[in-house]
Amino acid sequence: MQQVLVELRGVQVSAPEVAGNLAGWSTHAHRSQLPAGTDGRPLPPPRSSRALEQTRAGGGESLQRAGRAADALAQSEVLLGTPVGRALAPQLHMLRGRIFVDDRNDCASAASEFVALVGEPGNLGDEAELRRAECLQKLGRTTDAASAYAQYLRRVNPRQGARARERLTALRGSTEAGGE
Repeated sequence: MQQVLVELRGVQVSAPEVAGNLAGWSTHAHRSQLPAGTDGRPLPPPRSSRALEQTRAGGGESLQRAGRAADALAQSEVLLGTPVGRALAPQLHMLRGRIFVDDRNDCASAASEFVALVGEPGNLGDEAELRRAECLQKLGRTTDAASAYAQYLRRVNPRQGARARERLTALRGSTEAGGE
């Protein structure tokens, strides 16, 4: 089987390495690890992902450690335009949404990334739908937020169902009291 390679900034990385980096992504620890480093430094050791360990040989740097969220956003956007990136689109949209919310406090941009994951099965879709609802609420779009929480609660076994129900109840109460 022929190995698929992605090239970003002159560094070739295999698709499994890209997926490994994304699998090791955590909201706080490895937020900006894309396999596109240019200075030859290895990625920091992963905390829990065996796949991420394999990416150290691929050459790359921790963009988060270097304080380069803008580079992570730019490089993930480039990657989304490739066949491998399209195959990894759910992970890339989640990564971008997390950067927008956690690093930039930009809920408007994050919500547009999370909306790409609406209906996505599993933990990724679960997190994205809840975070989208939270972003809409932070933006003051209470009617849209209430709809998003209600949609989240229609998922099979939503992981944060109690939290979403609580927020939905609060939103509906504020709307009835004269909110949006």
